[in-house]
Amino acid sequence: MRRQFSNAPHHQASSMARRSPVKRTSLLSPSCYWTLTFSKGLGSLVVEELSEKGIRIASQLIDDEEISFSGAQASGSKLVTIRTASALFRGIILPIDRPRGITSYEYRKAMGLLFEDVSRITPLTTFKGMRLEGAGKETATFKKLGAFFQELTSCPYRPDDPNADLVIRIRRPLREQGWEILVRATPRPLATRPWRESNFRGALAGPLAAAMVRLGRPHKRDLVLNLPCGSGTILGELLEMGHVGRLIGLDISEYALAAARANTTSCPPSRAVHLVRGDLCQLPFPDKLASLVISDPPWGESMGNRRDAKILCAPMLREMDRVLTDNGRLVIISPHDEQLQRAAQPFFTLERSLRVFQRGFHPYISVFRKKRPIIGGANAS
Repeated sequence: MRRQFSNAPHHQASSMARRSPVKRTSLLSPSCYWTLTFSKGLGSLVVEELSEKGIRIASQLIDDEEISFSGAQASGSKLVTIRTASALFRGIILPIDRPRGITSYEYRKAMGLLFEDVSRITPLTTFKGMRLEGAGKETATFKKLGAFFQELTSCPYRPDDPNADLVIRIRRPLREQGWEILVRATPRPLATRPWRESNFRGALAGPLAAAMVRLGRPHKRDLVLNLPCGSGTILGELLEMGHVGRLIGLDISEYALAAARANTTSCPPSRAVHLVRGDLCQLPFPDKLASLVISDPPWGESMGNRRDAKILCAPMLREMDRVLTDNGRLVIISPHDEQLQRAAQPFFTLERSLRVFQRGFHPYISVFRKKRPIIGGANAS
């Protein structure tokens, strides 16, 4: 049974219910397969990236937070470049009743091949330690599994070390009987950006920033404004994507601008990003300067308060309309969707909306198009 992507709110069942075994003819077991995890709402963009990179998915299982697919034609070196995904795993499902069956002699070769596939992406000697994730990880069975995996990989089993970076998940499969073993293919999750030198409170997660950039469809002719830029997460994604024109980031905080400067400077390819201090409600830019604005305004959680964040919507959008060229695009993320839509109506036409997830919040990424001027009259705004 396959689940289709939807932007409707997701009501998550308990993990036990979601992992209840369901009998079916497996397309994935007993062969190894890939699993990409992602934040809720980003699945369609992950599939879009896979298609753009020429990765054919022979058979796929889609859930609200992950996609699994078989086929050796899916190159691991390409998969680690999927920017809207959170992590990449190599997995296998064994037809066993209990996790201790993983150590059975008949599955030793299959498990060895699983780790060989991971080593083609990240040599096993690169990992600093191993830890297991799953219900019962404190039991004697999991200690036995740790020793078994250590023997196979020569990577030390360190169950209590949060820095152990060879992560192995053991769980019930979503749609069939047996037990599933997932090995993360990289020491860091894909969501962790190596160029981030300075962390910033309330910073947008890398995959969400990548999603906003993709939805904005930037190109070389664009002058892109990032309002506000915070610590430069969106600017970093724009830089890594390439194929963009001039980049300008604005923030009212000198601390945020310093963080953005540090992060964008270390982000390859190195290129100039113009950073400006200013107010969202009084932008220091001329009319019709930018063809694309990408915005992650304050939510009133990590910074400020919710009341001020909601009040900000109208004057902020009025200024964004002013600095955008005719037919310009605006991509904005906010949990205050109702207020945002109402404030945007005089200036913009909504083209797309995605409900996503970030640290306990379910904001919307909205894509707007600036309304065309009324011929023979005043501007639609």
